[in-house]
Amino acid sequence: MHNVIDYIKVGKRIRDARKSMNITQESLSEMCGCTSKHLSSVENGKKKPSIESEREIRQTVSGV
Repeated sequence: MHNVIDYIKVGKRIRDARKSMNITQESLSEMCGCTSKHLSSVENGKKKPSIESEREIRQTVSGV
């Protein structure tokens, strides 16, 4: 069986975590070192984050 990653769900989890922290996409993107456009695309499931990018976003969200 192949592991399939649902990037829409990944993005929704990131967006939900960001909103629960009451921070903007711009603020989170600055904290994790990516652009707000990239973060928006990830949150909307339109772009697959690299492993490094996803790790950085997760660490930033969980560490704030």
